[in-house]
Amino acid sequence: MKEEVEKGKVVTTGNKSIRKKKKLSPEEKKKRLRRRRFKNTIFFFVWLYILTSIFFTSIDSIILSFFLIQLSLAYILIKFLCIGMIFFLIWLKIGNLRFWKNIGLFFAYPFYPLAWKLIVRLIWKTPKRLIKKKRFVALYYYLETLVDFFYSFKRKIISGLLFILGIILLVVSEGYLYLIPIFIFSLLQVAHLVKRFNQTFSPLKVFKISLDDLERVDTNPISPEELDKLHADQKKHEKLSEEEKKIKGMEYFLIINELAEIINLKIKEVISRRVYMFSFLSKTIYSFLIAIFYFGSINYCLYNISPLHFKVDFIPSFFDFIYYTFFTIFPEGTDIEALSDIAKLIRMIGAFVGILINLLLLTVFFAITSDRFKKIFERVSKMTDNYSKGINVYFERKFEKSPKEVIEHLSNLENPTVKDLLQFRKFMKT
Repeated sequence: MKEEVEKGKVVTTGNKSIRKKKKLSPEEKKKRLRRRRFKNTIFFFVWLYILTSIFFTSIDSIILSFFLIQLSLAYILIKFLCIGMIFFLIWLKIGNLRFWKNIGLFFAYPFYPLAWKLIVRLIWKTPKRLIKKKRFVALYYYLETLVDFFYSFKRKIISGLLFILGIILLVVSEGYLYLIPIFIFSLLQVAHLVKRFNQTFSPLKVFKISLDDLERVDTNPISPEELDKLHADQKKHEKLSEEEKKIKGMEYFLIINELAEIINLKIKEVISRRVYMFSFLSKTIYSFLIAIFYFGSINYCLYNISPLHFKVDFIPSFFDFIYYTFFTIFPEGTDIEALSDIAKLIRMIGAFVGILINLLLLTVFFAITSDRFKKIFERVSKMTDNYSKGINVYFERKFEKSPKEVIEHLSNLENPTVKDLLQFRKFMKT
């Protein structure tokens, strides 16, 4: 039994009912996208208001104090009635189903779409944009940061939670409770220095792969014959004709050959001494910034425990101690002077950390300018070059044509794989 109905209504086919999806016009799609963005913006600011009020400070109190209004029961009741009226009017406007659906979407918002969009942007969209703009140095550094994050995911989570806890305690602590954020920031600073020390004095690494491992890499990777056998054994090729199998084999080897050539072309450009130095220089700048923040926070906490630790002619803010710490690491006088032994010791340690970070940077510089670093990558480049040549030789022996001739032939036949391959080659080699 079949029934034809208008678009968007139920279509009955036998014992099954299928709801046909209404095809949206471009204008309707844009309108729906605008609504979704508006809704997500509202959700974002509501969640921001809730989290700020819970973890940091009451936004209501700030607004009321600005307008010189006291927080009272009448204000709370008026606020409750206004919010309730807004919800009720929305409910009447959009109906039960959409209202409760949006309530569910509101509670799911931190996970979807916010967290999901963030993950997609970090893992896919940002690298894609960097490739499109041919910013290979930035791409290398970005991918290295992602690899480092996932490689030490548990430690990153613990460090992040401790950092957030330290900031919260920095805001809400009083008296000797400031010793807790002092301990947290000291621990994080030591952990960061240990990490930088290990990175500097362990074998140089690219995407967590040691250069020692690259030096020992097998100079005889999987042969073209073995690749051909692996490709031929795939079950999806059993139903193809001999001519189709031949074309699929050509496409397979053309792709492998192109990738080998591109790796050989880009390895010196992307993973070079200049790029590696830029990467570690960026990490060094980050180390300076994080040290300034940690020591600034420690000095600020120390001042709040007792102002007698410092000689200062005004009431310093948190930024004043960031400023003081900056000129501790990069020695210069400031309006704040350490008086107590503990304040002087912290200032000495801050200056020492600045010197240590500079020494780590110099160590890496001398390591990557060594001949050994250059020889390892020349060896890997030579290996990929020889591998590409070996595939070319096998290709000509198997198909009795060179890869260039086959590409021209398949291109004339408008083969989609070869078409994509040519676009990829044009993009990567420009």
